[in-house]
Amino acid sequence: MQPYTNPTLSQWGPTDYIIVTGVIIGISMGIYYIFKAIRAINKP
Repeated sequence: MQPYTNPTLSQWGPTDYIIVTGVIIGISMGIYYIFKAIRAINKP
């Protein structure tokens, strides 16, 4: 784990934040759909 005060964080450009935001949204959407599929399978 890197420390929270990461000096490279201040060198990030706007595109880096867009990419990170897209990745976070993609992961959270993937988890959401996986949970939906599991709940649909577990329904009697």
